Amino acid sequence: MDKTFYEIFTVPLIHGNPKAVLQEPHAMFLSKDTALKYFGTTEVTGQILSANFSRGQEKVDFEVTGVSENMPINSHFYSDILVSSSSFPEMINNTGWSANNFITYLLLKKGTTSEVFNEKLKDFTRKYMGGDRYDAWIARGNSWEYYLQPITRIHLTSDLNGEFEANGNET
Repeated sequence: MDKTFYEIFTVPLIHGNPKAVLQEPHAMFLSKDTALKYFGTTEVTGQILSANFSRGQEKVDFEVTGVSENMPINSHFYSDILVSSSSFPEMINNTGWSANNFITYLLLKKGTTSEVFNEKLKDFTRKYMGGDRYDAWIARGNSWEYYLQPITRIHLTSDLNGEFEANGNET
């Protein structure tokens, strides 16, 4: 997760500063239950937790910079540990327009409608994916589309490829 997590989401912090919790590389924050599981207390800021992310990889030390309330069960993602994306420069530097390493969340300016934004996004995508080259690629039967999806609709109705977890069911 990047350092702007708390500019978008409202998961309450029990310990830590929301403006700084994911600011530095090798920073992480834990859910209340995870802090209790690993440390027996929620007062763990400054503690170190080691993790490895794939077989054969060295363990990496992360400093706990905050503890949050547990994420709501009706959220479209539920996470016990969030680490600073700046800990993985090789991943965040893969910024090609067809890279799908990230799910991006944003807040629209007051007064901006999703319909207007989605229309502008089509031209923006064409421009930054290569203009005429993009047009030729589309003409060959390919497609690529960015669009807004209201976060309040994801948990029950999204059903997109690559979801974090299975969606809920409206019925």
